[in-house]
Amino acid sequence: MKKITPQCSVLLILAFLSAQTWASSRLTVVEDVADLTLADTNLVLLGNRLLFQTAEAHGMTLWAQNTESNARVSLFEGAIANFQVPTEYSSEPKQLLRNEDLVFFLVGEQHGEKQIWRTDGTKTGTFKLDSSIVYQDLVSSQGLVFSHSVGGNIIATDGENVTEHQFRFPNTDNVCAFGLNDLITTDFDSSNSTTYIKRSKDGVLTDIPLPGGNAFFSLDTDEVWRLGDVCYFGLFRNNITSDVLMVSESGEVNYLSEQFNTSGMEQIFVFNNRIYARTYINDESRLVRLNQSLDGTDKVYGDSLGIYMYNAEVLNDYIVAQTTTPNISPAVRGTLYFDADLNEIPDLGGAFVPIPEYYPSGRGQIYLNNNYTNPSLIAEDVSFDSEFVILSVSNALVENVTSHEDEQDVFLMLKDKTTAKRSIVALTYVPGIGDSINGMWNDPEIKNQGLSIHTGERGDGSKYIFATVYTYQDGAPLWLAGVANIVHPQSSIEMLVGEYSNSNMFDPEATPTESVFGSLRLEMTACDQLKATLVSDTDSFVLNLSRIDNVHYSHLCLND
Repeated sequence: MKKITPQCSVLLILAFLSAQTWASSRLTVVEDVADLTLADTNLVLLGNRLLFQTAEAHGMTLWAQNTESNARVSLFEGAIANFQVPTEYSSEPKQLLRNEDLVFFLVGEQHGEKQIWRTDGTKTGTFKLDSSIVYQDLVSSQGLVFSHSVGGNIIATDGENVTEHQFRFPNTDNVCAFGLNDLITTDFDSSNSTTYIKRSKDGVLTDIPLPGGNAFFSLDTDEVWRLGDVCYFGLFRNNITSDVLMVSESGEVNYLSEQFNTSGMEQIFVFNNRIYARTYINDESRLVRLNQSLDGTDKVYGDSLGIYMYNAEVLNDYIVAQTTTPNISPAVRGTLYFDADLNEIPDLGGAFVPIPEYYPSGRGQIYLNNNYTNPSLIAEDVSFDSEFVILSVSNALVENVTSHEDEQDVFLMLKDKTTAKRSIVALTYVPGIGDSINGMWNDPEIKNQGLSIHTGERGDGSKYIFATVYTYQDGAPLWLAGVANIVHPQSSIEMLVGEYSNSNMFDPEATPTESVFGSLRLEMTACDQLKATLVSDTDSFVLNLSRIDNVHYSHLCLND
């Protein structure tokens, strides 16, 4: 079994699978060339279409590349503006926002007027929505997308229909919606410097009363959700004495404090359609799960060892709590994993273990730990019923990752540390044709024969592969050579190979006579395994080759 332990500078991809082992290498899909430069913007996998942007002399282009046929189509050319996505401690800029089967983006100058566009990954399905000019935010929630108009109103859309709600200064990060025409969110009234929670339904705006009045409450983005026909809002004052506002679609308003003691609650969240809370009572941290009637708890995790849980997050199948030791200096931070019944999973987490990012995939559940500066290879034992895949990308920075819950492929945007060139790679079971095919190869069962392979780049940015075959014919040494262009993505490559004669290797003016011998097909079957098929007019044979100098190229492969 395997165990994850705290390490520095790690890129770790984990696939929780039942039957098959996960990817073992990467396949280059797109890379920087002379007339195409990948832009530093986020990728989106929309079904079997990979959306990315390039920067050319005339401006930016949004592309969709079919991951099955590799056909590529331009969806949009122009200025796509950034919007900010909240992260744990700050925010990060993005330009593409996936919402179910559509991708949304803002078009316009970064600090000027912007409009909402959408695309389904096709040219005809890419167009501007009929809405007001928007500010610079774009939020996906509950199957809808929200933005601010320049006048401060909320714009809501499902990609086809658009509604506008006449709030004064609302927050799009904590909207609960019963549909395009029925939104509940916070609204700030500058005339009296007061924040309200209001409902906009069919064009009518109403206030929702709050326990304790409207003064000095906060509403965290992660503590707004909808379960069935009820919207829940976690309200906090000075990080303690919380309450939960519950508004039903029919208009009924209730508060959790009316049926459950909310004192000491510091955080509330939803997991598996159940409500959980993080509390601090009598100097002890607790995780609790509320019962179905919301008048008590049916599961409790408590720790009396002086560990304080300061944050809890939902990570697909797990609840992850971050802890610290408040009475010890220096404090020791840790990470705890729990299942839905608040049973701790001791083989996950540990001291200083960061909470990974989650990427759904048709292959299984993908988790990523990435410090974005110096990823390295880590492999250790874990006492957990899982399959783990470790990706070594020591030659590049990982700038972006995307996946789709129904698709097998997971895509990474890499930036080479030496050349600063970008590439988009797919995690695959076998390596693609690229730098990882470089080196010397031989069949251990066949003496004194093998291949030498070299990849290179021409002045115009195009890539090529040059292969030399060392073998025998009729008992005499036979050397063959050939060259072919690399066109990504490519999992195999074929070239003509020939014999060369009538030249002196020390005569630079001599032109050798070339005789075509046949074709050579190369296909990598694993990180350090290569299948070579040599075919002539009279014969054919297959070599199952192993890399001789694998130390130089092992960093280009995944390792399982």
